[in-house]
Amino acid sequence: MEVVHDRQMNANEPAFMPPVDIIEGPSAYRLLLMLPGMEADHVELELQGRLLLVRGERRRPAMEHGEKLLVEESRHGFFARQFRLPETVEAGAVKARYEGGVLEITIPKQTPAPARRITVTGKDSS
Repeated sequence: MEVVHDRQMNANEPAFMPPVDIIEGPSAYRLLLMLPGMEADHVELELQGRLLLVRGERRRPAMEHGEKLLVEESRHGFFARQFRLPETVEAGAVKARYEGGVLEITIPKQTPAPARRITVTGKDSS
């Protein structure tokens, strides 16, 4: 699995690049993107051939009337991450789940074809 390139969606926003962990298991790859403070409907996934695009927006918390921001250490704004999937995955079976601030994307591997005997045929030599 290859991280293709990451980019900021809007140059006027502070850089927000969610960290990712990529795990390979015997039957699937799992991508874990850390997205605390986001809502599931603020994240989009798109599969273009073998290229998986994850993009979204982490919004600033709303402030009540009369409040002002004193310190801002968290990052907000638009982000996009791209991952090139191996040829050996079932791209049509990709699943995503968002829970507890973590987006988990499961990408199943293809099941290898079982070995089989091939019969050789030919013209009779008699």
